Amino acid sequence: MEIRHLKTFVSIVKCGGFTHAADVLGYAQSTVTAHIHELENELKKPLFDRIGKKVILNETGKILFPKAMEIINLEKQARDINNDEELSGDISIGAPETLLTYKLPTLLKKMKLQYPKVNIQIKHLQPHTLKYELKNGNIDLALVLEQENENELSYHKLTKEDLILVTGKEYNITPLRNLLETQTLLVTEDGCIFRKTFEDIVNTTNRLINSHIEFESIETIKSCLKENLGIALLPYISIENELMNNDLTAHKRYSNAVSIYYVYHEDKWHSPLFTTVINMVQSLST
Repeated sequence: MEIRHLKTFVSIVKCGGFTHAADVLGYAQSTVTAHIHELENELKKPLFDRIGKKVILNETGKILFPKAMEIINLEKQARDINNDEELSGDISIGAPETLLTYKLPTLLKKMKLQYPKVNIQIKHLQPHTLKYELKNGNIDLALVLEQENENELSYHKLTKEDLILVTGKEYNITPLRNLLETQTLLVTEDGCIFRKTFEDIVNTTNRLINSHIEFESIETIKSCLKENLGIALLPYISIENELMNNDLTAHKRYSNAVSIYYVYHEDKWHSPLFTTVINMVQSLST
């Protein structure tokens, strides 16, 4: 059943006859008649009662008419998807705490200002969970701090971030080596790229890593640093304000120490909404 045949049928009903419908559609009357014959042959029932020179919609035609209108409207909506100036729909983004807290707010503000009809779901997930969620289609996009050789996932480098060895103000003149050898290490959870890098740094002092406190939250580590409880390695984006306000002391900066990637399933359909979100994510690199 062809959409053009349904359009011809609807035009006949609205115009009140074959001749007028042919004029409106720009068809020869024989073409209009052929379209209706094709529909009637497929349905195996006539659509009009032909009484003299008049054609009157019969019961079959009355049943078909609203359905034909619905199909035509759906086809129009489908064709208008790429022409819709105001994006709408749902998008889900996953990321670890650091990126959720210090990178995504800027993106979310921009998205809601430009596309208020887009519904955004944000998920705080650990790296191994992010991979599972992407592979199973539970999230559309993820921001991560490490690239891994994962089948089905497509990684794209976004930017690089600096890491800072930092303490509370009390240790502002203490030599760094002394701090690394004596202070309690305030570390993120096992498997985190910040912790891996921190442990590599500490290993250069030949210190045994046995005095540490493990945290799930960088915000909690920052609070402990302000109480002079130890030393930590944190991304610059997470402590920029504290350093500017002299609430914490930076001892060494490791430039471009970690990379941020955005990642999605390699089979993900790049809808207009998804493509727009990707373009906005890429703006975080500037």
